[in-house]
Amino acid sequence: MPELDFEIPVHSLNPVMDLLVEKGIFIRWLFLNEDRGTFSIRLVVPNVGMEEILLNLARILNENVEISIVHIVYGEKHLEKIDQAFLVPLEIGDSKYPVVVFMEFDFNPRVPSKVVIITEKERSEDIIKAILGSQIGPFTLEDPSNIKIVNEPNMIKIIVKSSPRAQPVQSRF
Repeated sequence: MPELDFEIPVHSLNPVMDLLVEKGIFIRWLFLNEDRGTFSIRLVVPNVGMEEILLNLARILNENVEISIVHIVYGEKHLEKIDQAFLVPLEIGDSKYPVVVFMEFDFNPRVPSKVVIITEKERSEDIIKAILGSQIGPFTLEDPSNIKIVNEPNMIKIIVKSSPRAQPVQSRF
């Protein structure tokens, strides 16, 4: 099961803990950094519901947060694969909408093989237009041949696949 590793401000701990208790998420560790006024958290989440957990965290935190996603494979060799997710409150007019930018790395540790942008199902038309007008590193989201939009019961996912020859991503979110 993947582990999510991230840092949040102290004032955000209670709402995050409420979500974790509600969803039955296992906390591997939790550290207070008094100097920074933050908590570092590592969670163990099921692979199947990880995207929904990320979107729920984005709703609760309503601020930019970087999350490292560690996949540990035990067996003959101990392997780790690290992916990244960014929780971004997308501002459209006077409103903020939770957006998750999930980057999966397979063939190059600096170039994602797949980028999945996740947002809420409701009020999604404005959000999708704003996202599709953006650019994430080498990915231009205005070209419909580069993207696939998937409607799920609780979220909308915009999937962008990369090629092994793509350049490193420098996010503009």
